Amino acid sequence: LRLGHSSMQQLHKLPQHATGVPKHISKGIHPLRHCTTCSQAQHRKTKKGKSADHKTTTAGQQFHIDFGFMRATDLDYAKTSNKKKQKRIVKSIDGYSSYLLITDAHTRIVWVFLTKSKHPPINAVRRVLKEFGAGDDVKGKSVRVDQGGELARSSEFCKMVADCGFTVEPTGADCAWMNGKVERLNQTFGIMVRALLYSSGLNPEFWSWALIHAVYIKNRLWH
Repeated sequence: LRLGHSSMQQLHKLPQHATGVPKHISKGIHPLRHCTTCSQAQHRKTKKGKSADHKTTTAGQQFHIDFGFMRATDLDYAKTSNKKKQKRIVKSIDGYSSYLLITDAHTRIVWVFLTKSKHPPINAVRRVLKEFGAGDDVKGKSVRVDQGGELARSSEFCKMVADCGFTVEPTGADCAWMNGKVERLNQTFGIMVRALLYSSGLNPEFWSWALIHAVYIKNRLWH
């Protein structure tokens, strides 16, 4: 529970790569055990295709960026929502309606920025590219995004990326799997957030706090 309902593989691997974790953290768990919280949290879509992989040679050479929403799994939530155009999209208790995920293709480190609209947080993305991007001597630096108007079709966003020495690399139409490294994280964090909220008894509106904590956990787990 403290690790966001991590898998058995994590419980086996983590003690080998982190100090302060009990060496036999998974020994006391029965092999036929069943976690109700994990079962409730794991709702998955059918895979549409293979992820378009891009080999990187160093950290900061390629970043994958995507917007995400926290959608309620219960259709009844839409009936109680005043915003009919945003059915099942949960607004957090601190006023956020979406989030932006950035991941490094080489290290898989993740950054998350909460947003109140789908207008790209230009300054936040610039900080990541400047601070964690590869040096000028590295070739093929790129930022992969989908064709949404808030990123690939935003002149302000594209100019900022170019100023940082990167090239915008949009995916094909209706090909979310081409940005799989960050699209998969939407599913991963959706499961972790639901598990954290279910097990703590908190309402969906607390998703923003749970998401930040889930990213904190993910960056410190073995992967």
